[in-house]
Amino acid sequence: MFEPNSLFYSDGYKVGHKAMLAPGTTRLYGTWIPRSLKHGPKGVSKIVSFGQQLTVKWLHDEFQKNFFGQSLQKAKQFSSDMNLYLGMEYDGKHFEELWFLGYLPLKIKALPEGIETNPGIPHMTFINTIDG
Repeated sequence: MFEPNSLFYSDGYKVGHKAMLAPGTTRLYGTWIPRSLKHGPKGVSKIVSFGQQLTVKWLHDEFQKNFFGQSLQKAKQFSSDMNLYLGMEYDGKHFEELWFLGYLPLKIKALPEGIETNPGIPHMTFINTIDG
């Protein structure tokens, strides 16, 4: 069965975000926010927070198997693939450094599963735990 390098699960344009950060940026803070009920059934006014534990487990297991559990050459190959995809030289050294680290340096917080919220309330937050 074909199982891609875990890094390929990102949107293609996001690999360029690192170059757009302000010089000296060491931490990034991200959120997962259900923004609206626009596509929900008529009469629904709340959003149930669920699936965070499954998401974190999937992310961990996926990277252990298809990134950290692979050879360093696989991490380097991603950078080569990005060169072709972007049509320019891509510096993916940080992915090699991540491979040597051996785990995703993330602190993840989430609302309790099953809680109901209004739209616009963060259900999960992410921050890197290692500078860089």
